[in-house]
Amino acid sequence: MKRLMLSLAAVTALFLLIAILWFTAVPYYTAKQTNARTVTVNRLNNRLETAAAQGIPPAKAAAELLQNSREELMPDSITFIPAENGVSSNFAANGSGGTIICTVYSGTALAGVAVYSYADPFRHLSDMLVLTVLIVCWISAVTLIILIWLRIVMPFRRLSGYPERLAKMPDTDKLPETKDRRFGKYIWSMNMLRDVLISERSRAERLEAQRRTLLASVAHGVKTPVTNIRLYAEAIRTGLYEKGGSNHIELADKIDRNAEKIQALITELIETSASAVSSYTPEISSFYLAEFAKLIRQEFSERLRISRIPFSVDCKTDRLLSSDCFGLLRIVSQLIENAVKYGDGGGIRVCIEPDPDGVCISVRNHGALLPESELLFIFDSFHRGSNAHGIEGSGLGLFTAKSLANTLGGSICARRLEDSGEMEFAVYIPD
Repeated sequence: MKRLMLSLAAVTALFLLIAILWFTAVPYYTAKQTNARTVTVNRLNNRLETAAAQGIPPAKAAAELLQNSREELMPDSITFIPAENGVSSNFAANGSGGTIICTVYSGTALAGVAVYSYADPFRHLSDMLVLTVLIVCWISAVTLIILIWLRIVMPFRRLSGYPERLAKMPDTDKLPETKDRRFGKYIWSMNMLRDVLISERSRAERLEAQRRTLLASVAHGVKTPVTNIRLYAEAIRTGLYEKGGSNHIELADKIDRNAEKIQALITELIETSASAVSSYTPEISSFYLAEFAKLIRQEFSERLRISRIPFSVDCKTDRLLSSDCFGLLRIVSQLIENAVKYGDGGGIRVCIEPDPDGVCISVRNHGALLPESELLFIFDSFHRGSNAHGIEGSGLGLFTAKSLANTLGGSICARRLEDSGEMEFAVYIPD
């Protein structure tokens, strides 16, 4: 941006310089040359009148002046027009154009008019300036096009196929690093994306292996308790235990113990799945909260404008926070996504407020208020609120947001704002 502003300033200064030359230097130079011509013509006209007073025909005297005079600014031609019928005129030297007309007297009588003609170059001066400006603009445009082609179009054409190649082969070679300010950050970002894709791919493969192992383990572990329960149920149905005089309480205890084994395996399966979903390694860095607010606006403003949902981000501090910027953005994004999904479209407000030891970020939305009894459980894995009927979801969004907040050393909570009819989700992140 700085280099762009400098370039615009340089172009503006160039055109201002041309305008100043046009309106000041050119008129000054033209007037100076015109005055010099007028002085020369007046001097020549005095000689012509002297010759006429001596009885020399003015036409002949004009021709001799043109051939023999050594004046600095001699006209290209001198034409004498004799006066007819004693017509008098009050002509004076006029140097505004390429022709200067002067009266010639022989004594006190008007002898005629002398026309001093110049092949005036001044009338073409403005055309030359216009042509110069057009040439400068043409050269600038051609230079700009060549620079854009060499510095932007060609490098971009070389880079344009990399995202497709990366999508098909995440382990493809990295792009060569460059110090080019235009594409250096882009190349660094694409290489970073490649590393993340490879890491996520490896993680997904590990999770898939763990999932298969877990499913096999659960299937094997559930098989025996289920078989025992079915055997006990068959024995009860056939009356086997009644004939033997067995205690029904003892039989119920056996069935309950097998059911507890199944319950324990199911709990382990849920916890393992939830922990796999919420695993995240934070990258701590320092960033300004005003920049974080700008990221939120860039992410959601256009989308919510199209959806006609009023959206605002109010940042009441510009302090420096040391945390994971994009991890925090994931938390707020999840809360906004929930506000869009479960809200009534009446509006979403994000407020970033300072705290003595950190920052508090709240997301408010209009919509159905959750019962107070559900607020303690909505952050549990696979739990969905009573307002989720008919809405797609897995019950992991708020659980993931809470896990990320805990990973960053913070916390998250929800509350009802009955006065305004809003739900508020607040995230606290320590510094």
